[in-house]
Amino acid sequence: MSQQEEINSKELEDIRYILKDFLKVIKVVSMYPEDNPLPQSLKQSFSEKLESVASEYGPINIVVEKELLIYKNEVVFRDRTKEESLAGLFFNTGITRFTMQPTLSVDEIYKLLDTFKDFLNAPKNSCDLAGLIWEAEISDFRFSTVEDIALSGYDGKIEEQFISGGSSGTPSEHTLFGADEEADYGEIFNQASLPPVSGDLSSPVETNLDDTPSKGIPEGGSIFYSHVYRDLDDERSAEVVEREQALNTAVAAEAMGFADIAPAPSVPNTTLILNDEFKLSEEEENEFGVLLDEDNNFDMYESTAEILKEILHQEIDISGFAESVTISEKVISELVRAGALDQAASVLSHMGQLEEMVAGKKPKWAERLKEAVITAGSRERLQVLLEGLNEHPEIDELKIRAYLNNLGWESLAGITEIMGEIEHRSHREAFNNYLSQVGQNKVDIISRGIFDKRWFVVRNTAIVLARIGDDKALGYLEKIVDHEEQRVRIAIVEHIKESKNPRALKILSQTVMDEDPEVRRSSINSIIGLKGQGAFDVIEGIVKDNGFRDFDPTDQELLLEAYSIIGGDKSVSFLTRIILKYIFFRSARATYLRKAAMEALAINRSERAEKALIKLSGSWRANIRNLSTQAMNKRRSILYGDTDAENS
Repeated sequence: MSQQEEINSKELEDIRYILKDFLKVIKVVSMYPEDNPLPQSLKQSFSEKLESVASEYGPINIVVEKELLIYKNEVVFRDRTKEESLAGLFFNTGITRFTMQPTLSVDEIYKLLDTFKDFLNAPKNSCDLAGLIWEAEISDFRFSTVEDIALSGYDGKIEEQFISGGSSGTPSEHTLFGADEEADYGEIFNQASLPPVSGDLSSPVETNLDDTPSKGIPEGGSIFYSHVYRDLDDERSAEVVEREQALNTAVAAEAMGFADIAPAPSVPNTTLILNDEFKLSEEEENEFGVLLDEDNNFDMYESTAEILKEILHQEIDISGFAESVTISEKVISELVRAGALDQAASVLSHMGQLEEMVAGKKPKWAERLKEAVITAGSRERLQVLLEGLNEHPEIDELKIRAYLNNLGWESLAGITEIMGEIEHRSHREAFNNYLSQVGQNKVDIISRGIFDKRWFVVRNTAIVLARIGDDKALGYLEKIVDHEEQRVRIAIVEHIKESKNPRALKILSQTVMDEDPEVRRSSINSIIGLKGQGAFDVIEGIVKDNGFRDFDPTDQELLLEAYSIIGGDKSVSFLTRIILKYIFFRSARATYLRKAAMEALAINRSERAEKALIKLSGSWRANIRNLSTQAMNKRRSILYGDTDAENS
């Protein structure tokens, strides 16, 4: 094949593809509202491509036949079905040829697509495509119609004078239709012209047939007489025309000998006659009801997703397929931004399935689909997801999970980063649950967030690692247990209690000594929540440490209560020693610690604790005796609900 033949072949292929896309875009644009993301993306992509093709190959002259579009004597489009009929769309409206000029612009293409939308959505036979295109003033899209072909048979120039003046420029009362030369109306019919109407047209007009000139009228001939008045938009002129027509009718009736015949009765109202015929049957009403319900339940986003899936199956070459995937990516972003995560997930899932289907036969196609799915989890696309979530608090966890499940493992780090910017708690919880589940085998990727300079990214990463809870995840948490941001440390101790890993207690034994009281209390509560021998050992090590006396009194009370609850019988001896310890210098801290130990015994449900309280209630030291009596009453209230005993 010569170089020129290759160029011509490429030109024909480009024209074929652009015409196929033309029909596709016309269908989508005419079907969906203007604000739908699908027609917007398709219009933009198609318009830019058509502008480029027209600029490269224009002028592009297309001949229209019944089911064919022909370019340079080659068929470039063939209608396959009634639904995929581009040639028929032009042919049935009388357009026989159209041309796209090299200067055809994107704005004009937008106008052209809007014109087709108006035509296809209009009631049948209510408008004309050629007329709509002409009214749109698309100068670089030119066309010819069957009327143009018919008129081209005349040698002379056809002049149409709609209520216009003659050659002198002065107004004329007659409408003239002529060819090359204007001839007097009377000469055409071999008769003298009737005098023009003059005077006040608003006054009654009287016409006498005997006064009309008859020179040159053939025997048995007729007079053809017509006036077309100017300014028909004017109310007064319209009334005059109506009266003139009525008068002419009366004169004609008298001339024909029908003056004495009574006027015909008025035509009956056909609406009343046909009223029963127009009434729907019960079956038809039910059918219309079903159609209306379907219309009310129409989901624009679901329909958009289904069309995207269909588009992915229509292409026959890699370039067209790649462009369809690009369009799908843009529309997916718009669906996400609109909060339709389930529909966006549906398209992504379909892409994944299609990738598996074509991987063996079309590896390049499969690679493009894989790239699209991976790109959906990029930081740029995740920002779009963040916008959609923050704008739509009604999105539930099922839809979020459905979307995230289609993203690759490459997105895990980016997902962790955006969690701190998610405004709604339910959405954050959904992300935490997702990462905790899918991140178990990708801890090294998720853990990168603990080194981020943004504290909220570190916090979100810590939450996920705490929920994963294996040795590797907790190993990363140990690195940030003393993080400078208090909210990070709080997040660690509040979520690590969900872990059953013994290593979690080691972290809590560190945080319980934190300088921040809130972190300490949260650590104690987390230890209590873990329970078991390991939790008891940690708390026992804390309360028996010499530094325990320097703890905040509130923390001392909380730890002793936790020690008593978790330890049961094993905690009674140590609590009794604290109570019986002598206080020599009336130390307020020591006195408070004794009272806290007594309160801890009161909430201990073991028999050994009850025996210890009974024994303490008989102490010779009045202070201990009184405290133990109060503790016994409180214990009975807890065990048996005896509020009177507690208040006595």
